[in-house]
Amino acid sequence: MALQIILHVNRVKNLDWKVKLGGNWCSVTNDFVSRMLQEEPKLLKLFKWTNCSDELLVQTIAFNCGFMNRMYHNPNGADNLRFIDWVRSKNGSPHTFTITDKELLEDATAGALIARKFSLDKDSEIINYILKKAGN
Repeated sequence: MALQIILHVNRVKNLDWKVKLGGNWCSVTNDFVSRMLQEEPKLLKLFKWTNCSDELLVQTIAFNCGFMNRMYHNPNGADNLRFIDWVRSKNGSPHTFTITDKELLEDATAGALIARKFSLDKDSEIINYILKKAGN
């Protein structure tokens, strides 16, 4: 991937699809899988050398192949029962929560089972807070 950046490789410049991103955890229908298999040559060409393609693949297919209106949408943002902050994402990676996100996490995760992303290196205080709140 670094070589692609250095050489200014742009594989989406002439692509007739829009590339979308989101969580890689999801449930899909047989129709969706069939469409993925139909699009396999295009998908391989587009995503073979892509970093974190698992966070691009499903959303890109859904958006470009007529499945967007069949996707579950939770107004709290936890469409896959996971709360992931893509709004403040950087470089295609979800926002890493810190203790300053405590109230946001408590509000947003009401309809979610899991929140992502945390890092002991970045802020262990939020992890300790959640463990204490969970009774551990």
